[in-house]
Amino acid sequence: MPEIEFLKTANSRAENLSVGPIDVFREDHARQQKICDVLRDTVEQLVEGEEPALLLSAISFFRNELPRHILDEEEGLFPILERHASDDPRIANVLKQLRKEHEFDDDLVSFILADLDVLARGHELANPVRLTINIRAFAEGLKRHSSWEESVVLPLADAHLTEDEMLELH
Repeated sequence: MPEIEFLKTANSRAENLSVGPIDVFREDHARQQKICDVLRDTVEQLVEGEEPALLLSAISFFRNELPRHILDEEEGLFPILERHASDDPRIANVLKQLRKEHEFDDDLVSFILADLDVLARGHELANPVRLTINIRAFAEGLKRHSSWEESVVLPLADAHLTEDEMLELH
């Protein structure tokens, strides 16, 4: 059952300090990919209110785990990586794009959470198609975004961050 996988996956972030901080971002991205797959595959059941556990897990992901991940990037990784922008001209442009995407995601998540909160109160949505479209758009966007971070941002961090800077991220 995909919703059971979601429940196991959501909010299971590694807090193991023996894992490097960049690896924590990689684990977050892998978990986000799985969550997006589950959301995309179960959105109809979610919208129909057929899966209350999935609904609560989705709300928790959007309200807690995702904002924590973005905050870790925006206030942790990105400022440290920016210190190396003069060493690598790609860094400034990459971070500018990621911040724009985070802003867009924040807006979309607000719409999604508003609809999920209606469902959590036991009500039907006036426009269930909107939630379906928004979740599918979000899931596809986050999958692309986290894949891009994996292939571009984290290799930049691996290449440029010093050992002391890695410790700052812990």
